Amino acid sequence: MAAFAAAGDPDAYPGIAEPWQPLKLYYSGWSGARILAMHQKFEELGLESPFDETWRERAAGATANYSTVIDVAGFTDVRRSALLAHATQVDPSSPFWFGLPPEVARTIHPIDEYELAQSLVPSRPVVAGELENDLFAGVRDFAAR
Repeated sequence: MAAFAAAGDPDAYPGIAEPWQPLKLYYSGWSGARILAMHQKFEELGLESPFDETWRERAAGATANYSTVIDVAGFTDVRRSALLAHATQVDPSSPFWFGLPPEVARTIHPIDEYELAQSLVPSRPVVAGELENDLFAGVRDFAAR
């Protein structure tokens, strides 16, 4: 949040680079449905699931405020490669991230869920139950002005 606020502030880090204000900030999340589907697949394959009873109880009772759902089918291998490229942040041997074979993982819950945390884009009225399906919704139009 601090970086989002400071990015466009010319006084935050003078001399480093030109300030540039991002227009939207999202939190990424994992829905309870994703966790439960992954756990089930681990069990089906006879693999040890990283999702213990505490994880599954939380997942079963989870309610999320996702504002944006992105279909990543066809891009799950790219996501996996990106995660593996950040070995200092994501353990490449972690069963949580990489315990399922890639050809299986790509078939489970091929969507990414986000919560819009902050937006500087003038928004249109929110329709109850309507989700964004584009992280750049409104940004292109606003930036073109």
